[in-house]
Amino acid sequence: MRKIVIGILAIAYLVNAQFRCKNMKGKDVDWFVALKLPANIDERNGRSFVYYDSSENGWVMSKQPINSTESAIGATLEQLYNSDDVRTHSTSSY
Repeated sequence: MRKIVIGILAIAYLVNAQFRCKNMKGKDVDWFVALKLPANIDERNGRSFVYYDSSENGWVMSKQPINSTESAIGATLEQLYNSDDVRTHSTSSY
């Protein structure tokens, strides 16, 4: 019983972290999926990707390379890199 209570308290603590998925416009979304394209069919030498999130109607070719901070992946991860909050680091490493 004690382990269950500790587990619930730990989850409640981590849920409070302000780490959110971002879309291609930098707005919060519930989820997103990105598929990196192979370098041999990619004009950006392996940095192109297609993207789909809860606000889109289908897959969208990203105008930004996958390593750009303006892409959904970059905007989402930027929160982690710019955060000093231990809860954010714990959540993302889980």
